[in-house]
Amino acid sequence: ETCLDRMPALEPELDWNRIFLLAVGYEICYQISKLVCARAFTMPKMQQMGASYVCAFLNACICSFNGIVLTLRMLNTTDVTRAIIDTTDPLSGVGLAVKQAAIPFVAWLLFDVVHLLTFYPKLGGFDQLLHHSGFLAMACTCSAYGLFPFTAAWLLLGEVSSVPLNIRWFLINNGYGTSKALEIANMVFAASFLLTRVVVYWTGVGYLVLVSRPMLFKPPYSFSPGLLNSICFSIFSGALLNAYWLLKIMKMSKRPLGEKTRSKAE
Repeated sequence: ETCLDRMPALEPELDWNRIFLLAVGYEICYQISKLVCARAFTMPKMQQMGASYVCAFLNACICSFNGIVLTLRMLNTTDVTRAIIDTTDPLSGVGLAVKQAAIPFVAWLLFDVVHLLTFYPKLGGFDQLLHHSGFLAMACTCSAYGLFPFTAAWLLLGEVSSVPLNIRWFLINNGYGTSKALEIANMVFAASFLLTRVVVYWTGVGYLVLVSRPMLFKPPYSFSPGLLNSICFSIFSGALLNAYWLLKIMKMSKRPLGEKTRSKAE
C-alpha cells in the first residue's frame, strides 16, 4: 500500500490551468512594463530589460510574504506535517496552504525560464537557467505529490534576498550606482542572502535529509527511494549553487564601489 492508495484526496497533479493563467498574467505584466520602461526611462538597460526585473521583483515580493508566513506556521507543526500533506493529519491545512502558494511561484518560473532562453544570456547565465529550470521541475513534482511542504516554505523564504537584489539593479541602471541607497541595498542583500540562502537553506537541508526523507521511506507512505533521493539531490545542488553565488558576492564586495557598479551597469 502506497501513500497514494491510502490518501486518494492528494490528487497527484497540479492545477495547470491556473499555472498557465498566472504565467500569462506575468507575460501581460511584462509587456505593459516594457512599454512603460521604453517611454519613462532614458537608460538603455532600463528600456531593454527593466520589464523583466519588474516581474522578478513582483514575484520576489509575493514569495517573500508567503515564505515568511508559511515557514513560521510550519515551525508550529509536527514532523509529519512538515514532510507530507497527509489528509488524515489535522494540521494538513498548513501544507495545503504551501501547495497553493507554490502555484504562482511555478507560474513565474515557467515564465522566467522561457524569457531566459529567449534573451539568453542577457537576463542570466547558464547557472541561473539551470537553477530556475531545476526548481521548476522540483516544484512541480513536490507540489503534485504533496511532498516536503516545510522545505517548499523555506525555499519560498529564500526569495527575500531577491527583493534588495532587484532594487539594487534598478538603482544601478538609473544612475544611482554610487549612492547611499545602493550601499544600503548591497548590505541588505548580502545579509538577507546569507540568512535565507545559506543559514536557513543548509539548516533546512539537514532537517530534510535526516528527518523528513527517512520518514517517507517507511509505511504507511513507502515512497520510491529514487523519487525522494532525486528531490533531495536537487535541493542539495541548490545549496551548492547558493554557496557558489555567495563566493561571487564576497569577491564583488572586495572591489571598489565605483568599479563594481560600473562593471554591472555596462
